[in-house]
Amino acid sequence: MHDPLNTMGFAESLAALIISVGIVWILTRLPMVILPRFRINPDPLVAHPAAPAIDEHLVVAMLRLRRSYWMAIPFALVPLVYGLLMLRFLPSAIGFGLTVGGGWVLLSRVLPASLAPRRRTPYSMPLIHELNRIHLHPAECCAEIELLWQPDAVRCVACGAVHLSEARPDLGRKRSDGWLLGSFRLLLLDGRPATDHSTESELTAPTIESYETPAFV
Repeated sequence: MHDPLNTMGFAESLAALIISVGIVWILTRLPMVILPRFRINPDPLVAHPAAPAIDEHLVVAMLRLRRSYWMAIPFALVPLVYGLLMLRFLPSAIGFGLTVGGGWVLLSRVLPASLAPRRRTPYSMPLIHELNRIHLHPAECCAEIELLWQPDAVRCVACGAVHLSEARPDLGRKRSDGWLLGSFRLLLLDGRPATDHSTESELTAPTIESYETPAFV
C-alpha cells in the first residue's frame, strides 16, 4: 500500500523542481523580451510584421540584439550559483531545479545550434557581417534593387532574387500579435526564426571574397 505522505512529498518536490526550472528559463530570457523594445526614440525599423530593409539600422539592431542574447549568461549564473549553494548546505528540489535551469541556459548559449557559422546563434557575427556586406555591396540582380529581409530569406522585391538564404530572427520590434502572445512566442523561440531557411540558391556579389568587413561590425 502506498503511503499518501510519501506520494504528496514526491508531488511537491516535482512541482518545486518544475517551477524553479521555469523561473530560471523565464528570467534568463527577459533581456531578449524587454531590452530591445525599451527605447526613447522611435524604432527606425519598419513595424512588425513587415519585412525590414537591409540598411544600417538593421545592422545596428542585430548588434543590439546580440548583446541582449548573450546577457542570458550572467542572468543564468546567479540561479546556478545559488542552486549549487543550496545543494551544498540544504539539498532540495528547488536547489536542484535552479542548478539544472542555470546549467541548461549556459549550455544553450555556449553550444552552437548549427555547424554552419551563420546559424550558430540567431545573431551570430558571420550573419551580421554578411548583412552588412549586402547592405554596402549588394549583388546586381536587376535595375531597381530593393532588398528586404523576408521571413525565410533576403530577397529583392523587384525581381525576387535571393541574396541571403537565412531566416529572419526576432529583430526587437514591438510585435503585432500583442505584448502577451508576442512575449510568449519570444520565450519559446529565444529569438530564433519561426520559419525555415530558404532552399533557393543565393545570388552573391562578385567581390565577396575580396571585400573586408569594416571593424565596427
